[in-house]
This record gives sequence, structure tokens and C-alpha cells, in this order.
Amino acid sequence: MGRLDYNTEGLLFLTNDGDFALRLTHPRYGVRKKYHAVVEGKLEAAAILKVTKGLFHLGELLKAEKARIVSASRSQTLVELELAEGKNREARRLFEAQGFKVRALRRVQVGPIKLGELPSGRWRALTAVEIDSLLGAAGTR
Repeated sequence: MGRLDYNTEGLLFLTNDGDFALRLTHPRYGVRKKYHAVVEGKLEAAAILKVTKGLFHLGELLKAEKARIVSASRSQTLVELELAEGKNREARRLFEAQGFKVRALRRVQVGPIKLGELPSGRWRALTAVEIDSLLGAAGTR
């Protein structure tokens, strides 16, 4: 559930329950996804403000619900983004529209479920409590 593009890594849910997948992916349910983006260069507060105020890219309005700079150096900035809609490549496009290149992107949270320390390429089953918490985040139980 919830695709990641070829150059993005992180938390994915695999399910054969179409209703469950719809409740986690459709914007009307408001389940937010959190990402960590490593962006080339040092971003200023104005760039982050544009990300949260919204901007147009290729005729489409893109907007993060929340964004904050986690750390920055001259060569790169680590930004945490929270998205509600999940439009195609939205996290990358928010920066590309401002002339910044995203070097790395990782989805670290969907609703209340965090990736945590699960290594790349590994998986685990969700608990009943986690499934209930996801459905609660989607406004249903």
C-alpha cells in the first residue's frame, strides 16, 4: 500500500485488503506520511515556508502539512516532511520546484506507525493494535 518511486526507500505496507489500503492511501481519510529528505545545499527558512504554504509545479498544487529542518550543513539539509495527499513524487517535487535536488528520500512513518530500526529489506507483520491504530488514524474503526 502506498507506492515509493525507484529512488525512495522506507516504510511500506503490503496487503490484499483493498478497503484497508484505500483507507490508508486516499486523501479523504487524512492519514499522513512522514519523510526524511536529504536536499542538496543549505536550505533557508523561506524554502521550508514555501513547502508548507504550497506551490504549483507542472500545474498541480503541492503542499506539506508540516516541514522542519532537522540538520543542515553547507552541502546538504535534512528535512522532515509530513504529507497528507501523496501525489506522484510530491516530496521530491516540493524541492525540485524551487531548484533543489533531493539526494535521498525515506518514508519513516505512516499514520502512527513508525519505521523505527527495521533494517532495509526486512519485514514484519503488523499487530492487531497497530492495525486498529491505523484505522483510527483513517477516521474509522
